[in-house]
Amino acid sequence: MDMDEAKRLAEKRFNPSEEDKAFQLFCNTIKADIESGLFPDLKPYWHISKDNIDFQLQEPVPLTEDKYEVQGKGYELIPEIDINLLLNSMRPAYSEVVTDLSEFNIEGNLGYQHCKIIKHWIEKEPLIPPTIIDIPGHGNFIGDGKHRLNCAYFLGAMTVPILIPKVYLDKVAKALNL
Repeated sequence: MDMDEAKRLAEKRFNPSEEDKAFQLFCNTIKADIESGLFPDLKPYWHISKDNIDFQLQEPVPLTEDKYEVQGKGYELIPEIDINLLLNSMRPAYSEVVTDLSEFNIEGNLGYQHCKIIKHWIEKEPLIPPTIIDIPGHGNFIGDGKHRLNCAYFLGAMTVPILIPKVYLDKVAKALNL
């Protein structure tokens, strides 16, 4: 990050725009509504067909030279995996990213990414499942979608769909006993 970018980020954080303030108020309202039980049946909504996913818009997958290299080889979509099995296949430091619910606590400030995800699910809009990869020597890792997985965990989801780049399929599948 260069100095100009750091200054812009600091300016935005300490002097939020009216739009940012309005969005944070909206996020706090969503959080209060969830805590008060206004959305008792709120659940994650996922794309469960690869036909509905634009893989060119996916975030680059870590540890690859080029995101299109992975995308060109394709992804496998597993429509349903036990969330605890998935978390147990990761190192504790990785799974704690998902199980940390501090942003959802009363004292916490619901983050921008979490708020956007919850808003989509309130509106019953499906999102792209998390991408799981294998990091040699470290096991399964969330390549993309940690906020989505964290929100699903917060909402009590027992299962989630996942995407696995085919270049990682054998190792990830073995760790998940698929």
